[in-house]
Amino acid sequence: MYSKRSLILLSISAIVFSLFGGGCGNVTNYGHDPEQIGTNENILEFSIYYNSLATVEDCDVKVKEDAEKFMKENNYSRYSILDRRNVFMPSKYVYKIEFFR
Repeated sequence: MYSKRSLILLSISAIVFSLFGGGCGNVTNYGHDPEQIGTNENILEFSIYYNSLATVEDCDVKVKEDAEKFMKENNYSRYSILDRRNVFMPSKYVYKIEFFR
């Protein structure tokens, strides 16, 4: 059997885990800049990494935030997501995005 102290510590650990990262999906770009594809400087790839609790919709929201920020910083007027592919290891979606002036 578990001691009373062990059960209390286990309960506290479970609560802390569920509040700070165990119960929500996380997405990030880990600070990676988008990469140019081929010779067209207006088409770039954005990588969005995710944990097991994140949804594709979470990744879509993150890439839209990143694309809008990139668009404003580089004087583009609009963008279009051309493709989205899932990479299993590491867990990420790679978005192919074209920007327009």
